[in-house]
Amino acid sequence: MLDEKTLIPVSNISGAPVVYSLKELNVRREFAKGETKKITVNELRSLNYLPGGQILIREYLSIRNNEVLEEFGVSVVPEYFWDEADVKNVLLNSSLEELEDCLDFAPSGIIEMVKDLALKLEIPNVEKRDAIAKMTGFNVTKALELIAAETADEEESEGMERLNKKPVEEKTEKAPKQRRVTTAAKAPVEVASKYRRVTS
Repeated sequence: MLDEKTLIPVSNISGAPVVYSLKELNVRREFAKGETKKITVNELRSLNYLPGGQILIREYLSIRNNEVLEEFGVSVVPEYFWDEADVKNVLLNSSLEELEDCLDFAPSGIIEMVKDLALKLEIPNVEKRDAIAKMTGFNVTKALELIAAETADEEESEGMERLNKKPVEEKTEKAPKQRRVTTAAKAPVEVASKYRRVTS
């Protein structure tokens, strides 16, 4: 049996952060996506006994020590030790059968990573997309179509906004109007009155 102070590498194999708290040890751990930390055997044993701790160990965290896994009764599949590079490889290079085995046997964290990366990489293999949809319920093709439609809508609305914006007119003091042609002013013409004023 391993000494409780022995440090064991533990990796987050899910596509999202993993967090746990152990009150008796006054410990709170947060694993970023793909992060590996060295954790004492004592802490791992406490996590294993925590409600939900076994699920974290089996499905979302990968303990890189067979002796500890055997002690916790975790039956190991090859995908348990995978990382992002392995998932990319099965999506882009490996056979359809290897992907199907992964989807059948891998921990939940790895399956979540498969879905996430299949979308990000826009995997071109239609059979692999169909296998992911059939075995996980996540339709990569439909998700990509929705993203493309949203992007097109955003671009269209941005274009309309630009068209609707009126140029801002700068207010400047206008110069007084000037004549284009100069003409001499005519003197007023006196009109003789038809009627004589009668004075008495």
